[in-house]
Amino acid sequence: MSLFTPTMTPQALYAKLVEAESEIGGDLLPKPAGVIKQRFWYHKGDWFYETQDATGTMVARYQFLDGKAHKLVGGKPVAFAEGEIKNLRKIIQMYHDRVYEELYAPRTDRNLTA
Repeated sequence: MSLFTPTMTPQALYAKLVEAESEIGGDLLPKPAGVIKQRFWYHKGDWFYETQDATGTMVARYQFLDGKAHKLVGGKPVAFAEGEIKNLRKIIQMYHDRVYEELYAPRTDRNLTA
């Protein structure tokens, strides 16, 4: 299935790419018990982790400012769990590699003459 259609606006394409990236990112993380859906993505300078369960949706926002990591949930600062920053950095690298490979890497099996 292609993300691209001939009549797609740049804004619609951007939204589809962010959605595709967030799904790839969500697949990189172990899914906690009770979580129905999870996503992880980068958008406009910040990282986001979203989980959805039977009680609702939680979104964590991660910012790296002035060499420091910050976590916000519901717009309020939240302390990092032990090892969370180290895991976050590891997941970010995995995210970069997987998103590049699945969405942006040049592929030799594409027929560009069609």
